[in-house]
Amino acid sequence: SDDLLELLGFYIAEGHAEDGYFMISCQEPELQRRLERCLNNLGLTWRVRSNDDDYVVAWSLYARLLHRWCGATSREKRLPDFWPELSRAQLARLLAAYYAGDGGVEHDAVSVTTASVQLASQLAYALAHFGLWARVSRSVKRATNARHQGDLYYRIVVSGVEQLDRFSHQIN
Repeated sequence: SDDLLELLGFYIAEGHAEDGYFMISCQEPELQRRLERCLNNLGLTWRVRSNDDDYVVAWSLYARLLHRWCGATSREKRLPDFWPELSRAQLARLLAAYYAGDGGVEHDAVSVTTASVQLASQLAYALAHFGLWARVSRSVKRATNARHQGDLYYRIVVSGVEQLDRFSHQIN
């Protein structure tokens, strides 16, 4: 369903799965309304953590499905194995939710950054289904609030007037 595809997109962008639950961080009011609509339409019981923007869904089945289909942590994230079988409209729905949750718009580009090399590769192939030619670059990033040396991240960029117009009309 469209709601499940959007949920997958939001989960890949900002989700995390544990044994008995999954959660999705969502701070923007418009995205919160979309996520709540998806969760409600799928019949899922959810709550928002107090003093937080984490939507928690304590359903083991969905937690296991999301983990199996899309990975549990940022480094494991991926598109579900069935993504190549989706129609263009279905794939656009999933990608639109993912980009809404994790993407950014610059003056001449749309981009996402991920810790997952598999997701970066899959996104480039998925965008190619729409005639979009993404550039993938690697960089080392470090959280400012950690002593950690940093890690490798992948940035997927779509740029150029024609490409951005195509992205806007086909994926949104």
